[in-house]
Amino acid sequence: TVRLKGLSTREELAAAARSSLYRRLAEAFAFPTPGLVEAAASRRFLVELLSEASNLPFDLPLDADSRAALADPGLAYDELQQEYIRLFEVGPGRPPCPLYEGYHRSGRMKIMEELVRLYEHFGLQSQPGDQPDHLCGILHPLRSHRSVGDAAICHYRPHRSHLYMLLGEDYGR
Repeated sequence: TVRLKGLSTREELAAAARSSLYRRLAEAFAFPTPGLVEAAASRRFLVELLSEASNLPFDLPLDADSRAALADPGLAYDELQQEYIRLFEVGPGRPPCPLYEGYHRSGRMKIMEELVRLYEHFGLQSQPGDQPDHLCGILHPLRSHRSVGDAAICHYRPHRSHLYMLLGEDYGR
């Protein structure tokens, strides 16, 4: 859970809430772990997500089906891993829903080089084992910012374009 000690302005609280949301998205789109499955089954993931999102400058658009899926995916750990691999990693020709930006645009190597330069510009690095164009890799720099000033990368045009590509037009809200 993100601790909001020392934050007082609406802008600071909103920046911390966005950071928390990016961290939750990165957790949800990473390869499933026993901890994530337990957090979902116990409803802790959903409760913490909604609590942390309460300071966002917009309502988190979660319909009843999304809330139910976040509360309990209804799959055992092994089944969740299998579904993750089927949906995001492999498939006939390509995965049905790849989490790599390079699958959605041509020039994957150029995209990865652009992201590495972007991370270096902000003094950041990709996580070991992460490909720079993987959704979790793109979210990683955003999930550690706690203030408006630190959240500058969220509004840095090149980084926003990568998030638009993977998260859709609603990202800008």
